[in-house]
Amino acid sequence: MYVTVKGIDCFKCTSVNHNEPRCEDPFNNTAPDLFYKPGCLATRRGRTGLFPSHRCIKMKTWNATYSVVVRDCIGVETNPFGRLVGQITCTMSSVVWLGRVMKGCILTCDED
Repeated sequence: MYVTVKGIDCFKCTSVNHNEPRCEDPFNNTAPDLFYKPGCLATRRGRTGLFPSHRCIKMKTWNATYSVVVRDCIGVETNPFGRLVGQITCTMSSVVWLGRVMKGCILTCDED
């Protein structure tokens, strides 16, 4: 017997230095097929392949010369930031992104 498992639905996009304004805030989902990923799949630590994701994530970081917004899906155990709990507010903290120290926040949700 096979069981079908569906991951959470998430938006997936990246904007570096505002090069994808539809990924920035306020989020512009006027082209739903572009960013919306139903049954989003993510990697898992120590495993090969993709698996149904457990959370959606938004990372927003910036400094005086560089900004990054990433929206994606994650498997909780593969999260490079440690185990995250759902957040609805953005708490400012220091984030190191590609060797740059930046201000930013990480937000997650675990429901569509």
